[in-house]
Amino acid sequence: MQAYQTRALALIEHVIVIGRKYRLRLMCRLVKGACWDSKIKRAQELLAAPDAIYPQFAGHNAGTIAAIMQMASRTGGGFEPQRLHGMGGPR
Repeated sequence: MQAYQTRALALIEHVIVIGRKYRLRLMCRLVKGACWDSKIKRAQELLAAPDAIYPQFAGHNAGTIAAIMQMASRTGGGFEPQRLHGMGGPR
């Protein structure tokens, strides 16, 4: 999911409904996004549904990753941090 897309919130809500309907925990990957605020809001939505979603966050902004880690520690929700291809790899 691209955090900044206008349909991102509706897509997250739809995935949560499917996960809960079929009693599944679906993996959802939220990627970078041009706007920090929208990515943080989408991260909150994904972390708020641990019964239906196992969130994965990919980005290159250390501040965003730190904010997500802090939100996840408060909610107790697990997530998977991911590195975008070509970002932060060995030199």
